[in-house]
Amino acid sequence: MNALPLLVLSLAALVATDAAAAASAAKPAPAALFDKPDKILHQLLGPGSAKTPKLGTSCFYFSHFMVKQVDTGEEGADQLSVLPIAPAKPLPCQRKNLPGELVIPADQWSGYYKGVKGNFVLFDAADGSNGGVGFAVFAAGTGKKLFEDSAVGDLQQLTLNGGTLKLRYTRAFSGSCSVPIDGAGCWSVIAQAAGLPRDKAPDCVAAYKQGMAELAKERCKAKPHADSTCFDTELKGVEDQHFDQSPSVVEYPVEADIDSAQQSVLAQPGPVSCQAAD
Repeated sequence: MNALPLLVLSLAALVATDAAAAASAAKPAPAALFDKPDKILHQLLGPGSAKTPKLGTSCFYFSHFMVKQVDTGEEGADQLSVLPIAPAKPLPCQRKNLPGELVIPADQWSGYYKGVKGNFVLFDAADGSNGGVGFAVFAAGTGKKLFEDSAVGDLQQLTLNGGTLKLRYTRAFSGSCSVPIDGAGCWSVIAQAAGLPRDKAPDCVAAYKQGMAELAKERCKAKPHADSTCFDTELKGVEDQHFDQSPSVVEYPVEADIDSAQQSVLAQPGPVSCQAAD
């Protein structure tokens, strides 16, 4: 509807946490979950880039492969790639691709290096959306994308069980409908797609009301001369922009099992919350 683009623009104040998450997306976190590289080398972008040392080519060396990230300062790395390491053959860290380098196609993933666990390489998305930050898991040996999802905050667990990577995190699942508008039928669709029990429905109506109130407060804070009527006026404006028509996003704890052949995501015991999409 015509009001929704205006709503999306006005939500900028509420998604500052997404911007903050994006700002830290280029650094692996928490580092303790990931394998420590044997060494890390960095080649500056150019003579004038000494003041911005994160820009340039970064190479993360492990026993059987190297992960390379080229950052030119645009949103998302300019290139992400994986290169198998031959025994007793040192690899230089350079912008120019080497023979056998597996470049991650931009249409498969665009973001930043996150970390390595065993033979799995993880990348973050370039920015956040709907309360979470996307991440992807690639196979180091083939450069094939195995899995992607959106997590709220850091991964909570990252372990190997044989050839299977096991992750625990809070998932941000974006639905295709609005629970406050479409009711139980919408929740049934979201629950089925997200793998949640239907009886775990969060109070989306209350969550949307809280979201509208927070947005109204942020608008008033942005006004240098807001008076006592500002909140009621702005809240009415938010309501008129059909905030409640924004699709519902649910956040809940999950465990994912990933290997080269199959992947699964299972909801875990814990709280289920709801919010309006950005």
